[in-house]
Amino acid sequence: MKDHEEQKVLQRNIFNLSELKNIMEEVRKLHITDKSILLLTGDLGAGKTTSIRILMELLGVSHQQVASPSFALHHHYKTSNGLNIDHFDLYRLEDQDDLESTGFWDVFATELPTLIAIEWADRLNWDYLPLDWKQIHLHFILVPSGELDTPSHREVTLFSKKGK
Repeated sequence: MKDHEEQKVLQRNIFNLSELKNIMEEVRKLHITDKSILLLTGDLGAGKTTSIRILMELLGVSHQQVASPSFALHHHYKTSNGLNIDHFDLYRLEDQDDLESTGFWDVFATELPTLIAIEWADRLNWDYLPLDWKQIHLHFILVPSGELDTPSHREVTLFSKKGK
């Protein structure tokens, strides 16, 4: 497999927040670098925002500070050790032109250690992401229990793609 291709790192069924926290701890320890993009995709209500909140806590950002940027589109945080975190929620975007008007691409023009977390990343053309940034992709699927379409658990798949 080529160095620039996405590699499947893990796939787990999660039944509670503790198991999700374990996955996010693994993301934090093994996959966050000075220039990282966390791409979150999957079903509505499957855990994308919750995963970001857990990761922020693990990185030292207070849970009370972390809000979903669904309406603001973008929130910026800074950890005590100097990591900048830019959190985007692209759910409301209609097309790539909407993205262009937000200043989204400007966040990649930094030399500072930065994590860019993007919910609803499937609304973004990944071909335009900078090649020198590590890409971490978390995909969430709600697995139905069979009772009134209530999910019994979530399936989380982690992919990683090294920056050049």
